[in-house]
Amino acid sequence: MCEVCFVKVALPAYRVGDVLYVFPHFGRAPYFVLAEVFGEGFKVLDVIRNPYVLHERGKGRGIVSMLLSHNVDAVIVSEIGHGAFYALRGSGVKIFKLPKMKGRVTIEKALTLLTQGKLEEAHEPTEHH
Repeated sequence: MCEVCFVKVALPAYRVGDVLYVFPHFGRAPYFVLAEVFGEGFKVLDVIRNPYVLHERGKGRGIVSMLLSHNVDAVIVSEIGHGAFYALRGSGVKIFKLPKMKGRVTIEKALTLLTQGKLEEAHEPTEHH
């Protein structure tokens, strides 16, 4: 029995060369990675551009609508604001928080932590001003 049986997971991301890393803030991410998680494995399905990255207000809700249109079941974040957090939770999307780690966290590392059951579900927004 797998501990994490989500079909589709989204992660805010940025690219350095050919490597994708988790972007520290959900709403400001230039990209979102969509991955399929199955048991203890995963497969990156797509990398989509964040069309809301330059919006001053309401970007979180726009991103949530975009992710829901891709049938996302869960997200992995470092920081997420109130609007996006509650919109995701209200739509039944699980939100997992990356622990503080030294240096950049690759998308693969974050997904591995999820499949190993090492990420805790966030129960409140994590954005710090």
